[in-house]
Amino acid sequence: MGILDTIIHTKQTESLNQFNPSEVVKEVLELLKERDRKILAFRYGLEGSEAKTLAAIGKEHN
Repeated sequence: MGILDTIIHTKQTESLNQFNPSEVVKEVLELLKERDRKILAFRYGLEGSEAKTLAAIGKEHN
């Protein structure tokens, strides 16, 4: 492996070590309208909520 390969590998490893999927999800959810964010949070159990079916979410929010 050459020096350039070593540098590229090091940079990729650093990027992966700094990657935080939870933070990415949080940032993306903040871009949504509040209603849409809540629906996704309820559906997938995000933001401390319990995962629910779409039918259950629909009953609660209609």
